[in-house]
Amino acid sequence: MRPWLVVDCYVEQPGSGAGNFLPHLIDREAVVAQAVRVPLPEDPNRFGGVVITGSAAGVNDGLDWVDGLVEFVRQAVTDRVPVLGVCFGHQ
Repeated sequence: MRPWLVVDCYVEQPGSGAGNFLPHLIDREAVVAQAVRVPLPEDPNRFGGVVITGSAAGVNDGLDWVDGLVEFVRQAVTDRVPVLGVCFGHQ
């Protein structure tokens, strides 16, 4: 079973957003990527699904990490990898 990717987009306290979702992935291994600090994995197909957290940032803020996230999500959707975006993540 492939792990899920939790993309933590919190800019206020990077890394803290994943804690809201990890307890709900009880039967799954999860990998956390802090989108604000490090590049996302290149291949979304490595994951059974992707969860994108909330953020104080907006998708139209012109931030480099947001642009990379948008491309990652587009690839995941094209590849039919399940994606759940919450708050910022659904923008």
